[in-house]
Amino acid sequence: MDAVEIKISPNLERMMKELGDDIRSGGYSGMLNVVESVRAKAIPHTPHKTSNLVNAEQTEVSPNGDRGRVFVDDNAPYGIFVHEGTGLFGPEKKRIVPKHAKALRIPGVGFRRSTKGMKGVPFFAMALSESDPGALYEEGMGNLLRSRGHIK
Repeated sequence: MDAVEIKISPNLERMMKELGDDIRSGGYSGMLNVVESVRAKAIPHTPHKTSNLVNAEQTEVSPNGDRGRVFVDDNAPYGIFVHEGTGLFGPEKKRIVPKHAKALRIPGVGFRRSTKGMKGVPFFAMALSESDPGALYEEGMGNLLRSRGHIK
């Protein structure tokens, strides 16, 4: 999992009353606030020797705003391994062994017949656990309402 999908069930009656014809843009603004906040909170948890993995963290929101996604794009294909772990710590729970040689070359360590792999750092899951998606959604909708003069 190199992404966290966020789905919420907003109070549609209240939204429709306050937003009227702007219901779609209100939902989009609410979810955009959620995913951008989660992405911002993921940055300090993201391991980085360079900024490539942090720069590859992206967000996506469905047009009606009921679903949002925080993910690592193709510029850092190793993001899933950092997030989920590898070897014994990864989804297969097996040691990593060479496929076409007698040993693996591990940078900074040398040659080994196998390795346990590395523990994952679930930076998106950590960021989501520190967030309140419902409150962030309402905050995003409130920002849109304020910008359009519906509330002060």
